[in-house]
Amino acid sequence: GLAHVCGINSESFYTGKGFPNDFDAQLKRGVAALEASKIEMAFALGAPLRDVLTAIRSLVLKGCNSIVVDYVQVIQPDDGRMDRAEFVAHAANKCKRECQQAGVSITLCSQLARPQRGSPFAEPQVTDLKETGDLENISEIIMLLWSAGDSETAPKLGKIAKVKWSPKRPR
Repeated sequence: GLAHVCGINSESFYTGKGFPNDFDAQLKRGVAALEASKIEMAFALGAPLRDVLTAIRSLVLKGCNSIVVDYVQVIQPDDGRMDRAEFVAHAANKCKRECQQAGVSITLCSQLARPQRGSPFAEPQVTDLKETGDLENISEIIMLLWSAGDSETAPKLGKIAKVKWSPKRPR
């Protein structure tokens, strides 16, 4: 979202490279636009899980009623005792539990593995999710989004791949 309102290529945020010369000014404009839209941000790429949970609590205290954790795979463990796939599932569960206790919705964004069936722009499947088993199990809704090509103007597509409803979960 920040990359979109700033007009900065989102890959720059992940790699730390390719920022425009007026990056600081664009970033300030982007943050101001988000704040004007009542969107709060706690940005820390690769933050430890305890910091992510603290940020969730802080945003809830400010009145936030929907949390988005963009890219659950880059959350770092507080210690190194779990393997990567196990930790990603653990982090996702902790974030989900924190939001459930606070009574707010959560959206966990995860990266897809590149499909091995031809085109990298082929329609993704749930099995393309990295750490798919554990993330799929805790997910109540899985929405898959992808681009039909590399260009900025390529169509963006999406589908609902899973919906899990029960009497305990309001629609």
